[in-house]
Amino acid sequence: MSAILILAAVIAYGILHSVLASVKLKNTLGNLLGRWYRLFFNAVGVVTLLPVLALAGTLPNQTLYVVPSPWRWGLLAVQGVAAVLAALAFIQTDIWHFLGVRQILQNVPPDYTPFKEVGFYRRVRHPAY
Repeated sequence: MSAILILAAVIAYGILHSVLASVKLKNTLGNLLGRWYRLFFNAVGVVTLLPVLALAGTLPNQTLYVVPSPWRWGLLAVQGVAAVLAALAFIQTDIWHFLGVRQILQNVPPDYTPFKEVGFYRRVRHPAY
């Protein structure tokens, strides 16, 4: 039963995230909230993700598998490279703009979206993901 509830919560979270990111609602809320929209969007994302994570915490604590050495070291190396690439993607993205802090502190208009197809963005839409 817990798995079904968690799946439902993840689906609800995804739907809410998609609706808030839709152009129509983004324009409506952007007009209402102005430069605070991006921070609002991220705050709602974090707050609504917390119950999903709490539900996942109710699952029984059991080991699903163990990766023996030397394969473990290879997997850890892949995870390390992924962490470095994610950090570089956030640096390229301008983390303060991504979070919505730059819009508030520098009074950047809500429709300001500096999108450039360089670096990681030449390959994927959300490189930090």
